[in-house]
Order: sequence, then C-alpha cells, then structure tokens
Amino acid sequence: MGLMSKFFGKERMEQEKASATAPLPSEGKQQTATGSGTFLVQDAYDIKGVGLVPVGTVQSGSISPGQHATINGKIATVKSIEAQHKQHSIVYAGQNVGINLQGVTKADVKRGDLLQFNW
Repeated sequence: MGLMSKFFGKERMEQEKASATAPLPSEGKQQTATGSGTFLVQDAYDIKGVGLVPVGTVQSGSISPGQHATINGKIATVKSIEAQHKQHSIVYAGQNVGINLQGVTKADVKRGDLLQFNW
C-alpha cells in the first residue's frame, strides 16, 4: 500500500485516479460548440516548420480549426489545436491549449493578449 493510499484511504485514491484519467470535454459530447470564443495568451512560440503557436487558456466559448481570430487588429486563422500532446477538433473554456495560427507573427502576439474567435 502506497503512502498516499494510507493517508487518504483506498476509496479516495480510486476516486482521484478516476477523475485524473477522465476524458477532456473535447473528447466526449459533454459540451456543444458556441461558434466563438476567447483565448488568453500565456506565451507564444515560433516553431520551425509549424509556425506561430500561442499557448494559454480558453476563457470562454469554444475554438476549432478553421476559425478566424482577431488579435491586436490583425486577422489569423486557426490551423490546428493541441492539448496534452493530442490534436483536438474543438476545445472549450477552461482548457489549456496550444493553437497553431496562420497570418500573424510572434511580434503580433504577446503575453496577456486576448484572442477573439469567430466562425
């Protein structure tokens, strides 16, 4: 018996384990797309062969590839979305993700920027 199971009890450890391995909302049908969303940028990376990838948290709504984003007066298009080393077709509020954007440069995106997404 491990230290954590001694401290919390076996039932509690099983509950924690089940919740930690539960699928993300984008992997199930628990939520529906709203057609728009906002994304708060934590950092941005210019990855060779991929392009600009801002990382951060979806603040509201949902985001999916093909949507257009407005940031600091410029328009960008979402090429792909990745969370926890998996590609996603849609992500929802509360998820931490990386979004591959086309049409903007790293100089256009900085920490604290809010991206607005529309269909």
